[in-house]
Amino acid sequence: MLAIFAGLALIAASVGAVVAWTRWGGRIFGSVLVPALFGISLLVRARWGTIELSREQHLLLVEKGGVWPRRRDKVALRDLKSVETVPDSFRAKDPDYELNLVLADERRLHLRRAGSEAALERDRAAIADFLREHQLLWGGGDPQPEPTIRTEDLLDGLTEDTEDRTSRK
Repeated sequence: MLAIFAGLALIAASVGAVVAWTRWGGRIFGSVLVPALFGISLLVRARWGTIELSREQHLLLVEKGGVWPRRRDKVALRDLKSVETVPDSFRAKDPDYELNLVLADERRLHLRRAGSEAALERDRAAIADFLREHQLLWGGGDPQPEPTIRTEDLLDGLTEDTEDRTSRK
């Protein structure tokens, strides 16, 4: 929202300067339009998004947009797996990072891009909290089971293997 207000203020300042100079007989210089051009570029780059839950339709409605264009995606709740932050290139030295929703069949819905992983962490945490709060991760079912290794099993296998080695000698 800050980019939108700054862009509108710069455009208004340029227009105000042109109006004031023409009203009081001053000369208009082309450099007065530079803030307006910068304000327009801020408006074009401004982005925001919303995620809305529709339990009746079993959908997650994701809207991304700015001044222009806007994009709306509908994600079935059963297809929703998790949220992730990944580099956009594994070959680049200093890659940008993307915030994605991970869907079934390893499809990804791009949400946002930033210059560092830390810049996306606040948004990733907020989206993950939203998904956890509404029990939407992994299609609304239980979270994907973590692979667990019990230390007792490891120790039993280790002692049996060690006993076999010592008995061979």
